[in-house]
Amino acid sequence: MPFFVQGFFDDHVLRTVIDTPKNAVAEAVEWQMLRGFSDVSISDGTHRYSIAEFSKLMALRGIEETI
Repeated sequence: MPFFVQGFFDDHVLRTVIDTPKNAVAEAVEWQMLRGFSDVSISDGTHRYSIAEFSKLMALRGIEETI
């Protein structure tokens, strides 16, 4: 399932498609922390999440799969 990372830099929208949730979080964090993008989000194609929301969702899914 593809994931979409989106952020803004100087009023320009930048988007990329990422193949795994782990790589999507890594890309989003890089964009926000290292490149200074604003309003960085991750989408699964249905919903748009902040980095924290997406990380929590993936952690909860991981827990569900182990139970």
